[in-house]
Amino acid sequence: MKVIKQRRDTVLAFVYGTLMRGLHNHRWMLAARGLFRGKRKINGRLYNVYEQGEFSIPALQLSELGPKVEGEIYEVPKAYTWVLDVLERGYDKQVTTTNQGEKVVVYTLANLPTEREIGMGSWREYLEGKKMPQVDRKSVV
Repeated sequence: MKVIKQRRDTVLAFVYGTLMRGLHNHRWMLAARGLFRGKRKINGRLYNVYEQGEFSIPALQLSELGPKVEGEIYEVPKAYTWVLDVLERGYDKQVTTTNQGEKVVVYTLANLPTEREIGMGSWREYLEGKKMPQVDRKSVV
C-alpha cells in the first residue's frame, strides 16, 4: 500500500465503527465531505460501549503494543471536521499513526472496562457475528 498524501487544508481521519462505509453513521462522513482513501490498521482495542436491543456503539482505546484495529481512512477538509466532532462528542480526539505511517485523527475513549472489549480488531466482523444493524448515535444519546 502506498502512503496517503493529503492536501494542506485537510486532515486524515481514521474511522473504525459506525462511520465506515455501509454502516449507519457513514452519512456523517459524507456530510463532512470525507473522501475515502483506503483501509488501514492502528494499534488499539475495540469495545462495545453501548448496546440497547439490537444496536451497538463502538469505542477504541489506543494501545502502543496492543493488537491491530481495522478501519478506513478519510481525507476531510479542515473546515468540515466540526461535523465529526459533533457526532463524536464525549470521545477524545487524538492523533496516532497507521500501520503505513500516516498521521491520523481518531476518536477514542480511555479507561474502558475489559468486559466490554470485543476481542477482535474489526467492528464490521463483530457486527456480522451478531447480525445486527447500526443506529444513529444522535437518536439514542
